Amino acid sequence: MNLAMSQLPDDKSLATGLTSALAGAGSTTVSIVDRAANPHASTFPSEVVTCRLNDGDSIRLFCKYGTGGHDAHGHRGGVGYEAEVYRRVLAASELALPRFYGAAAAGPAAEVWLAIGYLEPCLRLRDSRDLCHWEQAAAWSGRFHAEQEARNREASLSFMIEYDAAYYAGWARRTAEFAAALDLDFPWLAQLCQRAQTTLLGLLEGPPTVIHGEYYPKNLLVNDGTIYPVDWESAALGRGEIDLATLTDRCDPEIILRCERAYQQARWPQGAPSHFTRALDLARLYVHLRWLGADPGPKLRRRAWRCEEVRVLGQRLELI
Repeated sequence: MNLAMSQLPDDKSLATGLTSALAGAGSTTVSIVDRAANPHASTFPSEVVTCRLNDGDSIRLFCKYGTGGHDAHGHRGGVGYEAEVYRRVLAASELALPRFYGAAAAGPAAEVWLAIGYLEPCLRLRDSRDLCHWEQAAAWSGRFHAEQEARNREASLSFMIEYDAAYYAGWARRTAEFAAALDLDFPWLAQLCQRAQTTLLGLLEGPPTVIHGEYYPKNLLVNDGTIYPVDWESAALGRGEIDLATLTDRCDPEIILRCERAYQQARWPQGAPSHFTRALDLARLYVHLRWLGADPGPKLRRRAWRCEEVRVLGQRLELI
């Protein structure tokens, strides 16, 4: 049994936890009919659960289980945090999202279990070769950022992670430290990281919005031609261009161009602001530094290609 499977609750505990989680949806008891492994499980254990409600109806749920801290230097909030994002942020959105059934503190450690509607049939955007799907994903993000920008100072969002100067500086500092420790042959990197701690403050200019934080193609489901973003544990208040940068990370030029156009048209129908291109460059620089500054050791060597991307962006932003 792998680690993810070993962290799944037993049937009795799961039924008790889901009964608590779905209480707000009008169900008083939940019985488990079937359970299927989630082949895409990553940070947190998860599975697909078919259950029967007290009224006799059966539903399929995607269940995710909190299993301790995965802070990632302030980048990730965890399953309990994701549940609050569904409850206090996404519930007010008019865009397509999986149905949030509920969440509850359950299991021996009383960590949060999250239940959302399971979408089927669907594929992950990373597996789609239809450029229209990619454009739809970019447009979804643009509309979401426009919708949420007006809410960024609401009291209901006070619980959210907010990217600030210290947050951005931390990724640049760690990247320089890890690269130096591994003696990677990038003599320009230390200077770039030092200057980036100031330059990345450009991402704090202008009003923030709610961003997904990891709007990667693997976290975007396509169901009947509609885009459904999932895995919101890294949602934050930040610059919207960051989601566009993650969407197009390592993509072909044609996909990048079409996504940029779709995003701009969806977020700013009257025309994108003049600072958009620079903001997107800064967002891409941040994304590369977040990967490079996340984990010292062999992984950094395997991500050396990102250093070349950082060099190109650094030249464009006059950091080297």
